[in-house]
Amino acid sequence: MNVSSPVRPRAVRWALLLCLVVRAEGALGAPKLQRTSCWAIRDSSDRLCLFRDGRLDEAKVDALWLKGESGQYENSELRRLSIAGQEVASRRLAPLAKLDAVTFGSGTWLLATEDLSAGMGSYSGPATHVLDLANRQNLANALDQEGREIVLASTPKTVWKKVTDGFLIAACRPDFQTTKSDAEAFWLTYVRLRLRNGQWLRSERKIPGFSDFEEGVPEDGLFPR
Repeated sequence: MNVSSPVRPRAVRWALLLCLVVRAEGALGAPKLQRTSCWAIRDSSDRLCLFRDGRLDEAKVDALWLKGESGQYENSELRRLSIAGQEVASRRLAPLAKLDAVTFGSGTWLLATEDLSAGMGSYSGPATHVLDLANRQNLANALDQEGREIVLASTPKTVWKKVTDGFLIAACRPDFQTTKSDAEAFWLTYVRLRLRNGQWLRSERKIPGFSDFEEGVPEDGLFPR
């Protein structure tokens, strides 16, 4: 009868040591997320903070912005932190991300922008999320009266700006209802997002047309009142 030779204690110790070394090197080599900015959350003692790949300082973010070249970096994270510093909720964003705020009257809304640029094309670029932080457990986008998320895109075919009581968005899109032979047909959509008593109200006007918005957001008179 063949009997397997016992495993040598020294071999076991070396195997365990090797595993520990590999794990340590992996941990040291993994990029860490670092806190870059924090904003107070209205009607709460919590703060909303942005964490980015530690290799991405502000200068690096600005240099890579809109180029679609951030694939080697870790995704960013939004984290809601309690007054004691405990994480209450989190949300992942693209590696290149920024956190800002806008004020309407006496209320402040936090904006999280992630750069979704692909390096080419007319419909990729930064997306700015208008955040609804009323639910402490959820870092969700604000919704309009129809339940649609409030996301402000900045691309060659979509522009937006802040106004006194909300946002204006202008977009150019193909008319997908036309035949293939009419590939040049486009629609221009003018959207007004108005904040009323804490609720976002969307109204829009759509007409045939084409624009690259080279001069930015069109004049206010083109948007619904």
